Amino acid sequence: MTQDTPQSASKTLPKKECRISLRLVLDESQSVGRKNWDAQVNATANALMHPQITEAIELLGPVAVSIDGFSKMPRPMVGWQVIVNAVDAAVVAAELKEAGKTYANGGTEIDLALINAIDGFKTTPCPRADRIIDLSTDGQDSDGDTGKGQMSMQ
Repeated sequence: MTQDTPQSASKTLPKKECRISLRLVLDESQSVGRKNWDAQVNATANALMHPQITEAIELLGPVAVSIDGFSKMPRPMVGWQVIVNAVDAAVVAAELKEAGKTYANGGTEIDLALINAIDGFKTTPCPRADRIIDLSTDGQDSDGDTGKGQMSMQ
């Protein structure tokens, strides 16, 4: 009798089987210091790997996830990956932790981050899945205008 080890099925997963396409967007503007950045990244990674989350994914269906950072301009941190189980979640969490912070001297351009997040769904491996954007920030948009991002969502 051989012992089965968990393996990812994401490489062969048909696109239609994903339940959710999730875009996580993390604020890495100048106001987010090293300690807060590390806390934000660790909390996101830990949430992705939490047993209740991975059990729900295994029960309810795969989740496609990508993660961007933003300041003046958004940047990709983790490209689209399909999470099927805890192993996949750990891979995404590790990539996020390795991505690092740019420490850009930029503002908090929420509108551009939202527009980029919406555009990112064009390349999701799960085009028929429900789409969710989760944007984390410590402040308001630098120029006070999130209208462009809100209009893109309509």
